[in-house]
Amino acid sequence: MLRFGRVQTALLLAVALSFSACSSGSKLYGPGEWQSRGAAKTNEAAVVYVNAVDFACRIVTVSTDKIMVVHDGAQKELPSEIVSRIVFESSSRRTRTWWGAGIGTVLGGVAGFFAGSEAGSGGKSLSNLGHPIALAIMLGGGVAGALIGGSGSNPEEYILNQRVEPFVLNETLGKEITPAELKLYDLFGDLRSEDDQLLQVQVFRLKDKRYLLLFDLRRFGEYTLDWRIVDAAYIESQMKKVTQ
Repeated sequence: MLRFGRVQTALLLAVALSFSACSSGSKLYGPGEWQSRGAAKTNEAAVVYVNAVDFACRIVTVSTDKIMVVHDGAQKELPSEIVSRIVFESSSRRTRTWWGAGIGTVLGGVAGFFAGSEAGSGGKSLSNLGHPIALAIMLGGGVAGALIGGSGSNPEEYILNQRVEPFVLNETLGKEITPAELKLYDLFGDLRSEDDQLLQVQVFRLKDKRYLLLFDLRRFGEYTLDWRIVDAAYIESQMKKVTQ
């Protein structure tokens, strides 16, 4: 049986580090903070959420009613009213994560060396690092270090709209128009090129009587997301296809 010594101390330390790493979270801000801080976020990378759909982009300009972003190499307008939240992650976070993982692994290796020595025959040699307990502590040190390094700079999360409801074209369709429904009613065919497969479409009605189409595509075998702003006449033409 192992004595309560270096092994137990190392294990307790690894557990404590893991819990402390998981205790940090995002900095949350509401719509008011976005109005006052958003203009300062230009040229920053962000993850934008529309309900449960998210995509990475770069913020270009911010105004009271819209956000200009660069997504998939193109600059596009995104109305603020359909954005659920925006998350900004510190540019130093990834670097800190790698440094944390490296330092954690080294410290875990030191603890693992003594753990292997104590769990094995007692001889302090490099072979002790191959002991299962030593390997576990080394791995735990790396994971804990990565978590701590990554949590050293918390992301900023701005809640713009608590509830963003899609517009339903027809009661026979759901809020998310599926590939089968798109094919059955020949809907939104102009949203894709010959190399694209249209996977899903959501429609959002905007305050200025325009509509935003948020759609998933498979392009050259890769999944991507895109959107387009259309007028009421376009939506009416699609609705007629369902009722014919």
